[in-house]
Amino acid sequence: MHYSFPEPIILPWRKLTGKDHLSWEASNRAEGGYAVVQGVMMAKSSYNFDLVLKNLRFRLNGFALKKIKSSPPQDDLEVIQAVEIKLELERLYYHEVAILKQFSDSSQHHLIFLLSSFTLKQDLCFLFPHADCDLSAYWERIQKEPLPDLEYKKWISRQLSGLTSAVRTLHAGLVTTEGVRRYCRHGDIKLENILWFRSDTDKYGILVLSDIGVSTFNRTISRSKQPGKYVAQIPVYHPPESVLAGGNVDRTFDIWSLGCVYLEMMTWALGGREHLRGFRNQRIQEPSTQIQSDVFYKIQIRNNSGKQVYMAMVKQNAFSSTES
Repeated sequence: MHYSFPEPIILPWRKLTGKDHLSWEASNRAEGGYAVVQGVMMAKSSYNFDLVLKNLRFRLNGFALKKIKSSPPQDDLEVIQAVEIKLELERLYYHEVAILKQFSDSSQHHLIFLLSSFTLKQDLCFLFPHADCDLSAYWERIQKEPLPDLEYKKWISRQLSGLTSAVRTLHAGLVTTEGVRRYCRHGDIKLENILWFRSDTDKYGILVLSDIGVSTFNRTISRSKQPGKYVAQIPVYHPPESVLAGGNVDRTFDIWSLGCVYLEMMTWALGGREHLRGFRNQRIQEPSTQIQSDVFYKIQIRNNSGKQVYMAMVKQNAFSSTES
């Protein structure tokens, strides 16, 4: 449910501190250039999310408050720019609210759940469950090396299956009130957008796909025809068609990104952090174009009847690391 709070009002929370949360130092972070996520705590008498959180299987670790706000204008030129920025941010905000509400289903445990949205003064806000950390931090701080027991390997398998199910839920899209089916892709699958929550039903926790606000909907007729140049770039996990001239991006964009994440996850599962660092270094040593990068593909220039043709190929080192 969306709320518009009157002014003045004191909201019933405080910032997370070291006494509350093991990752409190990372509970304030910039996101997307226009938003800040802040960890907060609330008294149980101030919310009624208990049943939802129980169904999600998360252990309550506070809440993540995401705020979108624009800077105040300084002169007449900035007043005009500020109005344009404000309108665009409001459009993005309500677009994100609509997406999150459509996909906030407590039966889908591996997709982030929007608890509430509200506006206060100039702030456009979301409220989510607060994760313990993202997948990258999980490997660095929580579980530095994979556990050798069979149960933990089964847990990894469950998380891979669960994240695949979350992406499938997004890709299935929805039918609007006008009866038009719209398809959706996440568009920014990476380690930082996969969150790890402690759980009362699984001793190893649960991985959840987050930050679906950058998702885009496409009508059935155009779901495979969006030019790559209009797609937000992902530094490591984006597919080659997003950078090639004339490349069109559809929902397989997410499949490539998810496959890259899975490959790194399995590399970590087989050899821990050192093996994962070695895998990334091997990809860097095999240049993608004229620069070194740890993306999973390389661009080659070939001559075709006197014309230069750019072709993308998966890096050989993306295979050899897992084979060794």
